[in-house]
Amino acid sequence: MDGWGDTLWTGLRWALFFVAVGWVGHRWLRRCTDWRARLRLVQWAVTGMVVGLYCLDRTFESFGYRARGIDTFIGYALVLVVVWLPSLYIARDYLADAVARFLTSFYDGGGREVEPRPVYSRAKALMFRSQIPEAVAEIRLQLEKFPTDYEGQMFLAELQAGHLNDLPAAQITIERLIEQPGHAPAQIAAALTTLAEWHLKFSQDPVAARAELAKIPARFPGTQVAQIAEQRLASLPSVDHVMEAHDRRKLRVEDRARPYAMGRPDVQMPVADTPAEAEQKLLQRLERYPRDNVTREQLVLLYADQFERLDWATRQLEIMIAAPNQQPREVVGWLERIADLQQRFGAEKRDVRRTLQRIIERFPNSAGAERARSRIFRLGE
Repeated sequence: MDGWGDTLWTGLRWALFFVAVGWVGHRWLRRCTDWRARLRLVQWAVTGMVVGLYCLDRTFESFGYRARGIDTFIGYALVLVVVWLPSLYIARDYLADAVARFLTSFYDGGGREVEPRPVYSRAKALMFRSQIPEAVAEIRLQLEKFPTDYEGQMFLAELQAGHLNDLPAAQITIERLIEQPGHAPAQIAAALTTLAEWHLKFSQDPVAARAELAKIPARFPGTQVAQIAEQRLASLPSVDHVMEAHDRRKLRVEDRARPYAMGRPDVQMPVADTPAEAEQKLLQRLERYPRDNVTREQLVLLYADQFERLDWATRQLEIMIAAPNQQPREVVGWLERIADLQQRFGAEKRDVRRTLQRIIERFPNSAGAERARSRIFRLGE
């Protein structure tokens, strides 16, 4: 009897709970004006009642009342399916879209937004058809949407300088570009270098070209782009050289000297009657532009082939190796040339091996290090 009393008391408490839930739900339904919210409230209320009834059945079962467990569970489950079916029907489009996005994400990358970018394919097609004004108009249309796009501004300047013969307009475009925030130093340096090349190519004006290149080390002192600009400044021709370029006489290095000396067929000796005069001209140029690697390589070539002085040639190569911001590829090449010269002039094998070992120590995982190891192996003991 005590067990039945507990069961009745439990049932009474559940009944009170359902009455309270129903009363609260009724108040919410009266205040709620959105039918979707009303439906959701009814669904949760019925779900709570079904769960409560199922728990009540389990309670009666513990006191000897044997409900048909599986049938009862299936019945409650069917009630929940019927109650929540309208929501599934309402959300069918969303569910279908979610499934479709999941399946297509394996092919198109999913629903991530693609960053908008300018498109210059039409402008390039117009340029290839020699419709330059139309191509310029298309580029300007893209730049209205993306005013700081580097590629578009350089493309516009190229058309202005190379196709419309309007170098002042191209210069204005470049000057606007370099004043915009967000461009990397390498991009600004490339733009100024390109403008300098246009001054040389289209107007034969080395003074204007020098002025553009000088802006790079002024804006980025001590950087690699500054070093490259300084070397280009050192190699710029003067006005007289530009005017007399067609009369310039060149003294080329003999083919036998290239493999072990510089390995660069474009390195040429300056015009001079004697090696001493050539040396004097090169040294004077290095006094003005000490970072001019091309001139210093010419001096190495002169010392190796004309003076046959290994120590002088090596000293000039060591100066370039010790300079800051040098490209690893260039440093490896200079060390290899020292080893070439050492072998040419009959230096001890240990000296050649020591030079090659410097490549391995400085750039252990490079292709130059592999070449150095191979050469050390071939040297033997």
